Amino acid sequence: MYDTRSATLIGGWLILGFGLILSIGNLPGLNPYMDRMLDLVIWQKDHGSYLTVTEARLVVAVTGGIACAWGVLQIGLARSFGATQPDALRLIVIRAYWVWFLVDGAGSLAAGAPLNILGNAAFLAVLLLPFGRQPARAPTL
Repeated sequence: MYDTRSATLIGGWLILGFGLILSIGNLPGLNPYMDRMLDLVIWQKDHGSYLTVTEARLVVAVTGGIACAWGVLQIGLARSFGATQPDALRLIVIRAYWVWFLVDGAGSLAAGAPLNILGNAAFLAVLLLPFGRQPARAPTL
């Protein structure tokens, strides 16, 4: 697997990229593509348009912005602390991934979109894979 710094950078760039995809998908000309993705997650048979409602577009914009910021933050942490405090960095990043997964999963269930959890599980696996196994001793934070 990768060292902690590299694994954290990979995850940061993936999260940043996802945020940009969300933000770009919010543009009016690209709404049909985002609508098809949401059809898969929400499992709507009517292929309705989700991003014509101002509130829905706002939520997508905010979510994309938060994901971009999370990715940039993670890249910055990796560059600043990856070489000097890799065990603490690993612990912080992996905990953040799990918090995201659990909170997003609970929200997906509450919203009636349980299929989103499958997509999130796949994304979580991609984020965790570069870390390989846990270090022998976990640092205290």
